[in-house]
Amino acid sequence: MVQIDHKVGSAGSILSGGGSVSGQKASPEEWIKMVNEYQRGSMSTRLGIPLIYGIDAVHGHNNVYNATIFSHNIGLGATR
Repeated sequence: MVQIDHKVGSAGSILSGGGSVSGQKASPEEWIKMVNEYQRGSMSTRLGIPLIYGIDAVHGHNNVYNATIFSHNIGLGATR
């Protein structure tokens, strides 16, 4: 993905796909800071429309440093 200057183009949403990290050993606070910076950039445009942010977390938030990882849904279903 190519990052564009918001004055040249615009984005309505951002999805952090599998393997996305906000930095090495990123804490929850660093993720919050990253998303807040995206929102500030979005709100600073002429129309001030907030950004929709999403994250692919089907397998858990293993991209957050020291996060507790739980079994995938299929694994949980197989335990019954």
